[in-house]
Amino acid sequence: MTKALSGKVAWVTGGSRGIGAAIATWLSADGPFAASLMGRLAVGRYGNVDEVASMVSYLASPDAAYVTGASLNVDGGFTA
Repeated sequence: MTKALSGKVAWVTGGSRGIGAAIATWLSADGPFAASLMGRLAVGRYGNVDEVASMVSYLASPDAAYVTGASLNVDGGFTA
């Protein structure tokens, strides 16, 4: 699940309250972890909703009918 936060996208777990909100704040573009995270992203920026939605749209389309058991990371190179 993603949550838009000040025009940026942060991965959020646990919904929009409690721990999920704390994680979203911590990972936001102006949060305490932002500078460290940007250094780890190959593209040097947070992704946007459209970039994640494009992958979801592709996977839900007939074009992805032969894609099975794949791990497709939409993470700006974080895991590269």
